Amino acid sequence: NRKRLSAFETTDEVLNSYYDTLIKFKPRYLYGYVSVIELFVQYLKKHNLKLPESVTSIITTSEVLTDSIREFVESYTKLKVFNEYGCGEVGSIAHECSHGNMHLMSDNLIVEILDDKGQASNIGEIVVTDLFNYAMPLIRYKLSDYAELQSGRCSCGVSLPMVKKIFGRAYDMIIKSDGSKAHPELLMYVFEDLKEKVKGVEQFQLVQDAKDHFTINLVLSSDAEDMSVYQDMLVKRIDQELKHAYQYTFNKVDEIQREKSGKIRLIKSCLDQT
Repeated sequence: NRKRLSAFETTDEVLNSYYDTLIKFKPRYLYGYVSVIELFVQYLKKHNLKLPESVTSIITTSEVLTDSIREFVESYTKLKVFNEYGCGEVGSIAHECSHGNMHLMSDNLIVEILDDKGQASNIGEIVVTDLFNYAMPLIRYKLSDYAELQSGRCSCGVSLPMVKKIFGRAYDMIIKSDGSKAHPELLMYVFEDLKEKVKGVEQFQLVQDAKDHFTINLVLSSDAEDMSVYQDMLVKRIDQELKHAYQYTFNKVDEIQREKSGKIRLIKSCLDQT
């Protein structure tokens, strides 16, 4: 009862074939990487296409769902977007409910949040134990992701515990000039703010390839501003947020390259994280 479509090819021709499949199959919901869902909805908007009435919701997974992407997808499709957090080894770990809270799948998993000393904490690394994988038991499996728990009970009626925020993977942390680490979400806000203030930015990626150097890749629309406009704004904001003057290389690209997994890492570090 599921149709799988590749995230590795996203040309207009391929997206058109995906749309044809969608119309024929009439799914109840769409489920996929954030970047591919966004790209597909951009294609629908570009060609003035609508989803079939059978689709009642959209579920995003694997990548960061920003407020602007959620707003864009919901605005055009008129459907609610539900965010999911999981991994291939254990499946869904947390899922957004109709009230906007992320509930942990504690009926299938034991989910622990541990601090740097391995002690239980409200904020820390996510460690999971799968209760139903008898073929290959995963016990206290470290995901290298971080989360913050949320207290209280959700008014949606689901009694499963909640997670307030899920942070990026450890290898995507930014190494600051003094050796300390900055969470990549700090820079996500910089790019999201840029997209709101200046037209033309369709996709972005920041790569830290040296301690004092960032490579910034931008996918720009046909009505974009001159590259210098984005350079000036980004350099000023990033240096301000990280409290250091960095060196930059800016590239205008046709697309952001995906990892072998098919995911896009918007904030990527090439530095040793130990």
